[in-house]
Amino acid sequence: MSIYLKICTGLIVSLLSLGAQADDNNLQTRDQPPATESLDVKNTTEVIQALYVSSLTQMKVADLVREKSPDESLRDYADKLTRDHRWINRSLDWLANIKSVSLEPEDLGESAQLVNTQTNSELQTLAQTSPDEFRSAFITASIRSHQETLQFYNRIDQNNTDDALKVLIRVFRQVEEMHLVNAQKLQ
Repeated sequence: MSIYLKICTGLIVSLLSLGAQADDNNLQTRDQPPATESLDVKNTTEVIQALYVSSLTQMKVADLVREKSPDESLRDYADKLTRDHRWINRSLDWLANIKSVSLEPEDLGESAQLVNTQTNSELQTLAQTSPDEFRSAFITASIRSHQETLQFYNRIDQNNTDDALKVLIRVFRQVEEMHLVNAQKLQ
């Protein structure tokens, strides 16, 4: 067996082993980078659609928290997420109307569909979390999600030329930063 083949075999076995350990430990792992990393932030239509579907998922996560958690502090945080993401989506809907961008599910571009698939998958993973682990899993997912969103906002702000979108992103950033701080306080 060649050295190259031995190395490849070793890497595959290691990856399979890590995957098995993650399953055994009920760890939440991401097998791909956030869908927003591959999104063309210069394309205003793609950005609006991706932000919209991502924000919808945040509201679904908040609904899940209200269903699964008796923890009043989590429920209060979920209420804040819902209120703020409704406002974000109303703002995105306004911008989409001005820019003639459809937010209907059947009209979503490939990038927004990928974001939708990935965020809904993460929602399903969270929904399947045991009641004992839910609080920790939710807080961890919320912190990661808000950090990724802030990084996405930075990429948009640096690379997109649409002034109206950039103004909204700057306002949204303040909301997301507040959500991140509040999630970190829940730890």
